[in-house]
Amino acid sequence: GLITFAVFLAYSSRKIPFIFSLILTFIIFYPIEGRSFLRPDFFNFIFLQIFLIALFAHRDAKDWKPLWIIPLTGILWVNVHIGSFMYGLLLMGIFLFHYFIQFVQTSKNQRTQESKEFFQKFEQLGAITFIYLLLFFITPYGLEGFLYPFKVMFVKDYLHFDAVSRSISELMPPILILNWYFFWFYLLGAAVIACLIKFKTDRFLFTMLFAFVVYMFLYSVRAGAFFALVSGYIISELLSREN
Repeated sequence: GLITFAVFLAYSSRKIPFIFSLILTFIIFYPIEGRSFLRPDFFNFIFLQIFLIALFAHRDAKDWKPLWIIPLTGILWVNVHIGSFMYGLLLMGIFLFHYFIQFVQTSKNQRTQESKEFFQKFEQLGAITFIYLLLFFITPYGLEGFLYPFKVMFVKDYLHFDAVSRSISELMPPILILNWYFFWFYLLGAAVIACLIKFKTDRFLFTMLFAFVVYMFLYSVRAGAFFALVSGYIISELLSREN
């Protein structure tokens, strides 16, 4: 838990004034503290941040060196929790889609150099995503380990997930979302929306990220910590880019 907060504080304080970073960390503490059980799920918060930092660094870099941390740490994540599939792959998919759309737009506007750069980033991240997907073979279960997350997500009767999600509170939507406990959802949500309205830097990318985490949280209350962390990174990145 301390590592989770230390990583966020260390990264965001390099992007925005320390006092703002500290306030964000304090707000993010609440949903993460609510998930602080001794279970593999808690490690998602560390790996998730490593992936976000690598993806943002690659966005600003001239080569793909920042991306190599993804397979190096991904080999651990895929052996720890299925969040490596749900969060890791989906985050990379959002960045891939962003680069593809930017490539199409710049090509249409005949901005050759920009379109070349976006296509290069798309290729680089696509290659790393493919390598990361192969890591799901490197578990004690081999092919079965690779197929497991696909079965959980897409085979309806594999774990009877629909029945389970209706009987376990953390898998249900946040029904009592107007409760004071969810103050962090409204504070972070309002801050992200304000930043998206004010700042134009990569607005499409950040809007996709925010829409994704809002959907995940409204689908299952356990994704509240995921929403809070990604929102914190969106706020830090937008404010730093404009400054």
